Amino acid sequence: MNNTLQKFTYSIFTFTFLTYCLYSCSEDDNSVQNNIPENAVQFSSFDEIQNELKTEPEKFIFQPNENIELEGGQGSKIFIYKDAFTDNDGDIYIDEVTAQFQEFLTLDMMIKNDIQTVSDNKPLVTAGSFYLNFKDIDGNNLNVDRSKLAVQLQIKTDISNHISEMQYFTGSFTNQNNSQIFNWVPEPNGFIESIDSNIAYLFNINPGFSNIDSFPQEFNNYENVNFYVNYTDQQNIEETETWFIINNYPIVYKFIYNDIVINYGFKTFRGLPENSNGILITYARDDNGYLKFGIKNITVSKDSNYEIELDYGTIDELKTLLQNLTTSTLQ
Repeated sequence: MNNTLQKFTYSIFTFTFLTYCLYSCSEDDNSVQNNIPENAVQFSSFDEIQNELKTEPEKFIFQPNENIELEGGQGSKIFIYKDAFTDNDGDIYIDEVTAQFQEFLTLDMMIKNDIQTVSDNKPLVTAGSFYLNFKDIDGNNLNVDRSKLAVQLQIKTDISNHISEMQYFTGSFTNQNNSQIFNWVPEPNGFIESIDSNIAYLFNINPGFSNIDSFPQEFNNYENVNFYVNYTDQQNIEETETWFIINNYPIVYKFIYNDIVINYGFKTFRGLPENSNGILITYARDDNGYLKFGIKNITVSKDSNYEIELDYGTIDELKTLLQNLTTSTLQ
């Protein structure tokens, strides 16, 4: 009799406990859902968010047996002179050519396309950048005679105090601590024929990513500055991306996951003036796959810790935020 009673009591306890757990989990799920606005958007991966932000290159198809002039959607022009291409055997290529051209002329376009204005972690004042590539009729990359390639770049950032310092750079993505990071290096073989506040003429261009930048001389005498960035209610730091814009300068930095033993958000800036004012911008994918983003105005101080509050929103709202922020910081 006692054994039967014990079994009955145990069954009642187990049923009650499981019911409580299921109810609690349901309440937690409902609580999470109730905090998510109707316009929140879910993504299957962080890469999907980044791909939604990125823009596609424009494509132009032409015959290379005469001088060619192409114009991008933002007004920059490409000049390609006759017989500029050769195949892998070194012979002049005369069949159909497909040019891929992409302009990154504003800071929001650079952020959306994951292109920071940094050379070996030193800040660069940018006049704008672009991507240019050429493929043959079978989709293979063509060899280009650089002396027969020129670009007229529209300038949409404020470089009025740095025109005389501008140089031609080329860039590429590299892997750094399990993160992709973009880096620019000076390219001595390309040159700027002329430049003013609105247009730059570049000659001897290298296919790939190109930029007109300068190392701001007023930053030369400053020491390195380190600081941290953290995020409210964001557990998955590997699905988080943060950018830093310095007020009154066309400069954008990207934060990366530096080291597994160092808190995410630690960043070392080479030659960044302490007490610089700027804006931190973060977008992330939360544990339930929803897009969240936020901003924080800061004054740079060594070894400081800045926390950004993230809220739900749509891709279009994020794009608008980036455009408005990058415009206002240059005013």
